[in-house]
Amino acid sequence: MTTLENQMVTVERVLEYTKQKQENKDGLVIENWPKGCEIRFKDVYLSYKNDQDHILKHLNFAIKNKEKVAIVGRTGSGKTSLISTLVRLYDFEGNIFIDNIDIKTLPVDFLRSKISVIPQEPTIFSGTLRENIDPTGQHSDNDIWKAIATVNLSFFQSLDEKIDMNLSVCQKQLICLCRTMVRRNKIVILDESNASVDSDTEALIQKIITENFGECTVISIMHKLRYVLDFDLVLVVDKECP
Repeated sequence: MTTLENQMVTVERVLEYTKQKQENKDGLVIENWPKGCEIRFKDVYLSYKNDQDHILKHLNFAIKNKEKVAIVGRTGSGKTSLISTLVRLYDFEGNIFIDNIDIKTLPVDFLRSKISVIPQEPTIFSGTLRENIDPTGQHSDNDIWKAIATVNLSFFQSLDEKIDMNLSVCQKQLICLCRTMVRRNKIVILDESNASVDSDTEALIQKIITENFGECTVISIMHKLRYVLDFDLVLVVDKECP
């Protein structure tokens, strides 16, 4: 009965998702976009409850092409919310421009395909190593193996090897990093991607970002100040005390 109850919770969640409002996927697809990776926020406001309690208020800033930006701030200040607006996870007021194109005019699928996001909690799919690193099947074996070698995941012998879901958090995060490397998007976002890993993996991730994403615009939410020095700009998100 306990097992049945747990499984029914899963069914309940699936049914809840079927009732969610669908995203508007209309918009203009632009070939060879983005050519540059300049990002500009203009009067951006965000509220999760559609009321006057805004998480982000009057946000105005610009990030130049290929700049590396560290976002710092205390818990609850709006760091992750800022990232969420870039991939349009929530409706927001104001405008965000990437390569001088308002992202609200683009289909959400197209926009998100051009931005790589490495979250704090790594996401691994049930399947093979190839399916995890290149789920859309668009990249060559050689590119995938290069990424695997860069992140030191040498214990994998085949791309068709089934992923062990009991991998450590560090190993899962490195697989997510491989996924980002093979996609070669010009905009890379890291949401405290090294917060849950050990010190060696943390240093490796930071080294890979520095050495392999030189041609990308990188936005990283940081929690350890010693790595902030590796970035070109520091964006401090501050929320006033109530």
